[in-house]
Amino acid sequence: MKIGDFGKFLFIIGIILAIISGIFTGALGLSMSNLTSVSWISWMLVILVAIGLIVGLTSISAEKIIPFLIAAIALIVVSGTAFDPINNIFPRIGTMLENVIDLIAILIAPIAAVLSIKAIYALASKK
Repeated sequence: MKIGDFGKFLFIIGIILAIISGIFTGALGLSMSNLTSVSWISWMLVILVAIGLIVGLTSISAEKIIPFLIAAIALIVVSGTAFDPINNIFPRIGTMLENVIDLIAILIAPIAAVLSIKAIYALASKK
């Protein structure tokens, strides 16, 4: 298995973990925006950030950096959206959606940080 393939595999694992954790916390009525000390979710956040760093360092090619960063910006902007109106119609579904998107954004943010540094370095090193 190549390093890039390992990064892609980790990215898929991270997305699956984010979805499962978001649904589970939403089903419990917990929102990511007001969690303070739920120990297992704290570890999940650490795991998602670590996966994001590894993916950012290993698997995104140079020609895909700019499209990925644009998509990451869009996702992070959407993660600030409140899904509370959905809760009025379908209880806890809005919280689940919000948690899933927030956790995916937590996975994507370190990837975007690493890729931003790579892009800045590439621009600075060109003469």
